[in-house]
Amino acid sequence: MLVGISDFQVGGQALWGDFLAFLGAIFVAGYMLVGRGIRERLSLLPYIIMVYGSSMITLFLAAVIYQLPLVPYSPGTWLMFLLLAAVPTIMGHTVFNWALRYVKAAVVSVSILGESVGATILAYFIFHQVPTLLQVTGGLIIITGLVIFIKSTARLDS
Repeated sequence: MLVGISDFQVGGQALWGDFLAFLGAIFVAGYMLVGRGIRERLSLLPYIIMVYGSSMITLFLAAVIYQLPLVPYSPGTWLMFLLLAAVPTIMGHTVFNWALRYVKAAVVSVSILGESVGATILAYFIFHQVPTLLQVTGGLIIITGLVIFIKSTARLDS
């Protein structure tokens, strides 16, 4: 709440965005639980080909159904598309998918909370967006919570 309170609004687009974020959290939890079960039987490469391939097909069909343009885009935009595919997906989510085989799904799911902190740090360095004191405080609470959760889970496993 501390991270998002500075731009809190009631109603309209903000409420719709909150609903989508909540729905996203439910789907991520389901994705992690299902992924944990599949990753016990399937190695990483076939798993990510299946997941990323089905995502690509779903997004393509959504673009066709909603008549969203697939072309033309500038070379700079295509570079951004490529970077979005390479960095957060291949490098980021593949790490989460790799971890599902070796770490409890709950730990992987909770660690995703760190994405907002990482995004804030990247926004500072790339876009020169300075976080508010509340956002920094919220980020520190998130990181502290992650450390406590991961340490307590490791202690329970040993």
